Amino acid sequence: MENLNHFFATLENNFIQMPVWKWAILILFLILFPFIRKSIELIINNFKKQLPGFLNKNNFINYFTPFEIEVPLSWIFTLGAFILFIDLMDVHLQLRKYTVLACEVLLALRIIQLVYLCTDGIGLYLKEKVFASEVENQIQVLPFFIKTLKVIVIVLGVLMTLQNQGFNVVSLLAGLGLGGLAIALAAQETVSNLFGSITILFDKPFKIGDQIKILDIEGSIEEIGFRSTRIRSGNNTLITIPNSLVAKEKIENLSDRSNRKSKQILNITYETPIEKLQNYISTLEHLLKSNEQIVAETVIVKFNNFAAHSLDVMVSFDIKVIELKESLTIQEKLFFEFYKIALEQGIDFAYPTQKVLVQNSSSKI
Repeated sequence: MENLNHFFATLENNFIQMPVWKWAILILFLILFPFIRKSIELIINNFKKQLPGFLNKNNFINYFTPFEIEVPLSWIFTLGAFILFIDLMDVHLQLRKYTVLACEVLLALRIIQLVYLCTDGIGLYLKEKVFASEVENQIQVLPFFIKTLKVIVIVLGVLMTLQNQGFNVVSLLAGLGLGGLAIALAAQETVSNLFGSITILFDKPFKIGDQIKILDIEGSIEEIGFRSTRIRSGNNTLITIPNSLVAKEKIENLSDRSNRKSKQILNITYETPIEKLQNYISTLEHLLKSNEQIVAETVIVKFNNFAAHSLDVMVSFDIKVIELKESLTIQEKLFFEFYKIALEQGIDFAYPTQKVLVQNSSSKI
């Protein structure tokens, strides 16, 4: 009994202006902190998996469950419990001040992380609900909007945290005036690219997935970012172009068309009789205009040039497809038909030739 009383008396002794038993409980809580946080995370994760079964499929909350919100939530609950524990324990004033300060900063950062993750849930909701009927025209704005929202969340979160900790944010920003000017000059190109992004999104010269040609680059749009646009080229390389450049250059949108044009020059030999040439031209014109995959109004088959070694016939038409591979398949079939008709009608195709005339003359001695 005496030993027990001595033990309790030892616990009541002050160590650095605080009873030993309070230090013991505080250290125990700090040791158990990661286990408590992990347990809360597992509970939230398990609840999140079961949540869709209790809620309507289209419930707004379901749009946040695919993202790892359980991590910041577990930190928020555990830190909140720790702050409450510090207050209830009535620990030393200085220790409580700095401990609560550290916890509040960590808590603010985890709240910012939670809101940051929730912006992805908002993006998923907007994609399925707001932009569902306008995918082809406006869905490209969504990634840019979500990125902008994330930047706003981080900036406002940091400023609010500083304000809550007693910093005068207005004075702080004013004091950074000269530094801000230097940063603005250094970030001039970034700002230019940002305005280029806004121009692209509002003018809509292309959208994600479109096949475009800009400068000497041709490929499909993969992403429109803050600073640049990413294009996947024909040989599967990813090309990044600054948006300031994209906004001011001429852009050829290859996807924004209803047909693909085909143009070919057929070189016919000079030995071909006029009647045969006229008949061949008429046959090709009839073949193209009767083809359902060809826009009849665009068909042009004309004898248009006396070349150095051939009679040139221009064949031009539009194919009623957008996809490149399919249009090339149709064009190939037609070219085989052109060649087959030429063989049937005795039409010969020319190739570079040269006639040499040799004149014999007797020389006088």
